[in-house]
Amino acid sequence: MPKKEIFIVLPYLGFQSKIVTQQLKSCIHKFYGCFNPKIIFRNTRRIKSFFPYKDRLSRSLMSKVVYKASCWDCNDCYIGKTKRRLHDRKTEHFKALTSNSHSSAIADHMTQTGHKIKWDHFDILATGQSDIHCKIKETLLIRDLKPALNENVGSEKLLLY
Repeated sequence: MPKKEIFIVLPYLGFQSKIVTQQLKSCIHKFYGCFNPKIIFRNTRRIKSFFPYKDRLSRSLMSKVVYKASCWDCNDCYIGKTKRRLHDRKTEHFKALTSNSHSSAIADHMTQTGHKIKWDHFDILATGQSDIHCKIKETLLIRDLKPALNENVGSEKLLLY
């Protein structure tokens, strides 16, 4: 019966790679004789690692972020998340000032207190790879930082299994 080939990819370690190959193959043959291991080494250094600089996006163009908006006049703040550009979400908060929809805790705070929000100073607290990552990070940050303007705003309920 032919042995089943298995491929194992490891980082290249120079001269020690040959020693690791021999020890790994010996161990696999000893305990799992039905496998024929094929060890593949990859160089961990890529050309891009020598050029780590990319054009950076301005804050307002970033998407999938968790942000904090602070008040100029008091210590209250709001933590939110958006999967769209941060600029677009800030615009929605700003437009909520002219409508009485109560769709923005930031606009509600400004309307009720007469305070001003630091529109040009939204802090990015975290980024995520997807909307659900941002929801989780937002929920954890709201739980930890307890921002006053999030009191009436629901966040995602996290269930751990």
